[in-house]
Amino acid sequence: KRIFIFFTGRSIQDIDFSKFKDEYVMGVNFLALDSRFKELNAEFYCYATNWDASWAKLAAFGLHEIYQAINMNVKLILNASSKYWINNLDIFGNLEDGEKFKNNIYFINNTAFIPDGRSEVACGIKKNGKTTGGILPRSINIAIDLGFKDIYLIGADYSKNPLRVGHFYGSTDFIAKRSLEEEEINLGIRNFAKKQDVNIINVIEKDQTSFGFDSIFLEEVYSNCLLNETSKGCE
Repeated sequence: KRIFIFFTGRSIQDIDFSKFKDEYVMGVNFLALDSRFKELNAEFYCYATNWDASWAKLAAFGLHEIYQAINMNVKLILNASSKYWINNLDIFGNLEDGEKFKNNIYFINNTAFIPDGRSEVACGIKKNGKTTGGILPRSINIAIDLGFKDIYLIGADYSKNPLRVGHFYGSTDFIAKRSLEEEEINLGIRNFAKKQDVNIINVIEKDQTSFGFDSIFLEEVYSNCLLNETSKGCE
């Protein structure tokens, strides 16, 4: 019924990962760099970066960190552009690790995640006719296609007010004004989800509001039924 998607905003530094170990969880992009990641016991991981010659070594490093952090049952979802590189770039031991996880790797292309599914890959978000919007619409669309009806966003700091730019693994940390494109992305995701009868709930702090999505305070997530019973059995 529900899933928690963990993004990489700086706010995840204040999240108690251990409280989510019995929930359905999806990690994204460089979340595996957090030393607490294993506490999540995540079932899904979406590493949606595009791979090309100029980016492949850094992307391979990120994938190496993911391989070391995920458990053997994780469904690892990669961008289709990675397929050549993960099968031919012998760096960081990724070829050997890829062989271990080969039955758990799935690819996103720019057409669909699940064949004949409800997906446009990124909640239908496009710019100049091409899929856009980054990891937020891609991971949410995957969760929708997998059948989840309540999707909670953790650490999606670019979807909060005030908008704080930066990631937990970097030094950048400043308040910025949300661009019109970012507003359109959030509203596009919300409208796409509504058509699928899916609820998107942004987990925020008490001094914040959510842009485009419904919200719930972190304290409420910790204290109510959500984490007192597991999503694998709790309605």
